[in-house]
Amino acid sequence: MKNSLPAMILIFAAILFLVPSVSLAQSQGEGVLVERYVSISPYGLVYVWDSLKKVPPGSSFELEIPGSIYSNLKHLDVSGATLSGQEVRDGQHYYKLVAESEEVVIRHIYSGLVAGRGGDSYMITAPSTPFFIGVNYSSNIFIQLPNGAQVQNVPPGFTLNETMLIQRAAKHATLEPQTVSFSFTSTAVQLMVAERLTL
Repeated sequence: MKNSLPAMILIFAAILFLVPSVSLAQSQGEGVLVERYVSISPYGLVYVWDSLKKVPPGSSFELEIPGSIYSNLKHLDVSGATLSGQEVRDGQHYYKLVAESEEVVIRHIYSGLVAGRGGDSYMITAPSTPFFIGVNYSSNIFIQLPNGAQVQNVPPGFTLNETMLIQRAAKHATLEPQTVSFSFTSTAVQLMVAERLTL
């Protein structure tokens, strides 16, 4: 029994050494989990909250903003990662990030994406599928409309749960970041013009 004790200690130590490696391999195989929450304020501002989990610390990746709505971007900040630069390539805007932890949150605010169509009817063009480069991921998308809002035509790929549009396991349909456009009615929206916003 005494002779077997050192061997057992060595085996236990080896298991402890291997566990982080196995966990890392599993997380890399599964990919990063991304959830995008989009909400529309009563003033017509569009808030986007990207939550990334299982990000390998120290890894570098890029967030691409659709060129069609980049001029509407009024604010962007990051937690859990360092914003290391910004670049424009082929008309698309890229934010370069270096992960500091396994969970990264990116917050952006847009104005001018909600347009009045007369009465209580509005049209919105919002970021849809998150577009990241340099990381393997799957994403869920949640678009929260103002209280009491009604959607005339649910966008393809989405389901409607009261005032929330949901798309799970979203995949890229193109090699460029995507937006989604749809109309809705609401008595809770009062559009405003914003030049610069902070959280």
